[in-house]
Amino acid sequence: MLSFFQYLNSIYPLLPEVQAALLNSVRQKELRKGQVWLQQGAVCDKLTFIEKGMAKLYFESGSKEVVLWYNKESDIILSVQSYFNQSPSEFSIRAVEPCTIFYIHYTDMNHLLQKYAELNINARVILQRYYALSEIHVGLLLQPPRTRFDAIAKIYPWMVDGSRITDKMLAAYMGVTPACISYYRNGRNGKT
Repeated sequence: MLSFFQYLNSIYPLLPEVQAALLNSVRQKELRKGQVWLQQGAVCDKLTFIEKGMAKLYFESGSKEVVLWYNKESDIILSVQSYFNQSPSEFSIRAVEPCTIFYIHYTDMNHLLQKYAELNINARVILQRYYALSEIHVGLLLQPPRTRFDAIAKIYPWMVDGSRITDKMLAAYMGVTPACISYYRNGRNGKT
């Protein structure tokens, strides 16, 4: 849980009283590789911080899986619209690696935000970061696949270096075939 508090304190230092209140509300869980954390159609009632591992936000389109994003260590993952509206999610969340996560229930988080005004600074900064990232991701989707791949390689090198994200996984995010990703990766390594 230390990494979770380091993350929050890097945004805005939390008073000991706020940290104690969070300690009483935040829970830890281990997810197995492939374990579903949020099922499509369920309400996303947890704000989740990934301490270790990686998870994906995705949906099924026929027999095809469409990945909206991969979240890894020190990322927060949730179905945004479902969480804030407390409505059924159009997306699922699944661990793609074994994960250690920390989560807080929606009602507990709202209670803490009302009780501790300074915690709202952390929430606002986190929202700003993720909203800015969402615009970057939308901009990427508007690019041709090769341009999108090159931009991802520049912004998120961990996604294209092959160490954690396979060709199939990246293809599910980019909306192309795994062969296309392999071609792009080989081209980046001078093997065209």
